[in-house]
Amino acid sequence: MVNYEIGNDYSILCAGDAVVGDKITFRRAVMKYKSGLYTFDKYDLIIGKIIKETPKFYMIEKSDGDTLQIMQKVMYKEQLFRKPWTDESQREELAKEKRVKNQKQSQVIDPTNDMFGF
Repeated sequence: MVNYEIGNDYSILCAGDAVVGDKITFRRAVMKYKSGLYTFDKYDLIIGKIIKETPKFYMIEKSDGDTLQIMQKVMYKEQLFRKPWTDESQREELAKEKRVKNQKQSQVIDPTNDMFGF
């Protein structure tokens, strides 16, 4: 992985545990289309706050006021940093709720389970 000069404000590396309310930053690769091929052009620095979350996407309010919808797996592929919260215990509670919800969604119902006694 490549380390970027982000600054001291965004000091915590998020490894798949970003929650709504996190102030984040990451670099996104920008591709350009030329002669029938997409090639790497540059990196854009994205700074913003997560304002909405769905199972596959985050909605980010960027520092310039625009909103950006991005797939979670794409965002985590880049190095995602966040600012510490003033009350980290509140953030930890949100992260715990998210993990429980994700765990419930990923459980598969076993049709061989004899839960009704038949």
